[in-house]
Amino acid sequence: MRFAFDGQRLVPDVRARLGGRGVWVHTNRACVRSAVKGGGFAKVLRAQVSFDVDGLVASLEADHAARFISLLGSARRARLAVCGTDECVDLIMRQSAHLAIVAADARSSREVVAEASERAGTPVVVFGTKASLGRSFSKDEVSVVVVTDRSLADSISQVATRIAALSEGE
Repeated sequence: MRFAFDGQRLVPDVRARLGGRGVWVHTNRACVRSAVKGGGFAKVLRAQVSFDVDGLVASLEADHAARFISLLGSARRARLAVCGTDECVDLIMRQSAHLAIVAADARSSREVVAEASERAGTPVVVFGTKASLGRSFSKDEVSVVVVTDRSLADSISQVATRIAALSEGE
């Protein structure tokens, strides 16, 4: 993960496109904490900058969650993502799904999708709530989504892995 320093403040640069001096650190809570507390950021930046580790990690999590939703929205608009438990399970069983996404508050759907995904070898990511997934599909609530494009599934999976790494140790 890259952070950009504009001379006054350090900001997460999720897409690695911002100008200014940059600092790279592994995308997990322990590495960010170590870079802040051990003085790694200050050494590389050659400047004293005050940091709030929890605030910095929360900002990273929010940026990554927004990226996750953005990628999911792109998949939906391109008709490469489908929602609804029955249709998703059908796509998983037909080996047409490259990633299954289940809302954290979707207990019954999670069990059904996990079982089908295990049999088919489809990766499963638990993300957000039924309401947050629903917003991506212009619906009130969505419990399950599958992504049918391998490239988008890989991108979404990478972002989910980063979010999970940032959440570790809370």
